[in-house]
Amino acid sequence: MVARGAALPLSWRKLWLRVHQWIGLGLFVVLVPLAATGALSALRPTVDAALHPERRPVTVAPAMPSLSAYQAAADAAFGPGATVTTLTLKPDDAVIATGRMRPALDEHAPRERGPPVRLTAWIDPGTARLLAVEQRRGRGNDFMAKAHEFHETLMLDGAGRRLVGVLGGFMLVQALTGLWLWWPRAAALWLGLRWRRTGHPLTNLHYLIGFWTSIPLAFLALTGIGLAFPEITVRAIGQVAPVQPPRPPGRTLFATRLSADQAAALALAGESGARILSLEEPTDSSPSWKFEVVGGGHPPVRLGVNDDTGAVRAIGERRASPGNVIQRSIRSLHAGDGDGRGWTLWRWIAIAAGITPTLLAVTGVAVFVSRQARAREPLPRGEKEAVV
Repeated sequence: MVARGAALPLSWRKLWLRVHQWIGLGLFVVLVPLAATGALSALRPTVDAALHPERRPVTVAPAMPSLSAYQAAADAAFGPGATVTTLTLKPDDAVIATGRMRPALDEHAPRERGPPVRLTAWIDPGTARLLAVEQRRGRGNDFMAKAHEFHETLMLDGAGRRLVGVLGGFMLVQALTGLWLWWPRAAALWLGLRWRRTGHPLTNLHYLIGFWTSIPLAFLALTGIGLAFPEITVRAIGQVAPVQPPRPPGRTLFATRLSADQAAALALAGESGARILSLEEPTDSSPSWKFEVVGGGHPPVRLGVNDDTGAVRAIGERRASPGNVIQRSIRSLHAGDGDGRGWTLWRWIAIAAGITPTLLAVTGVAVFVSRQARAREPLPRGEKEAVV
């Protein structure tokens, strides 16, 4: 057993160095774009806004047009055979409508195979004019959709997600062995943080970047493995906390008694100065209009308006089981999409950690080539190679 603070046995150091080098040299062609597309996915809202300026609103109305006007614009954009399912009204942003295709009336008609068609429309909030519409199956065909698909499945059907999980295992080993190799041997820990640790600038850069990103990369790799093997993850979480199965989504009611405007008026009754942030239409499993309302001196609340009776009730958040909370935390840690300042900070750390493998790959290859060249050079008599 090695005493704390003592030098790591050279044989072990050589083993971890070889593992670290050959993972880096053998898989950097895949690991670098895998990490980079993960960073792009975390930046998706910003990148989408830059790639699609046509989706930005051009007017801001002093009074919001009716919800029915937004529904009509989306219905016209989606075409016959489709219906609007949700509306999202963000301040100073376009109204986003989502929709779905109605099932065929003829039960004997052939059903389409593959993922369902997803419909999205962007509507100017001031005029209810259509800005853009998108119809896609699965993730879509634009740049960001392809980047996200590559990050999750390497754009491979079937075993692609599991292959990403295996690569995440290699990334985890790479991060942990890099941290071990960085750790100063027989020296104070703070000496490892200095810039002039060696006489080679690229080696110093590799050490410095690797240390500050090794822990975030390890977390991202570990959570990515959990997402790539969901059955194993759920089984493991279930050993320590109960996991509730997800509720199946309900089918939208294509004929309702109340209109969206009538349901909104009931939801806003008695709420002076309140406004609607989002709307979900009734489904067969939940026949109520669901609104997110803000204003009136209180934080956003969710209200349900029964389509049959017009009764209004507050909708509390479904209390998730501890296992579901762990599941959600794993996904949020990997995507960096939680709420709050702490999550915002972690999101930017995760983005930086997704970008740095490119620098680590370049500097790592340079360090490897430099060491190979030095190893072939004979040392002057009586001089030993410096160990850092």
